[in-house]
Amino acid sequence: MRIFERFYRIPGTRQQGSGLGLVIVRDISALHRAKVFVKARAHAQGNCFEVVFPVHGPHKDASLF
Repeated sequence: MRIFERFYRIPGTRQQGSGLGLVIVRDISALHRAKVFVKARAHAQGNCFEVVFPVHGPHKDASLF
């Protein structure tokens, strides 16, 4: 999706911003093996974003943390 591209701005938007927010979310999520979902809201402005992180047991070297 283009909204996850660096510096992408939706044409015609009046919102201020650099276009980096969703790129940062995508990259941090990828580091944690999480998935990012976009849910369009009917009859409303904007979208809803959901980040789902995998559930794992304790790290084998958990004593280091």
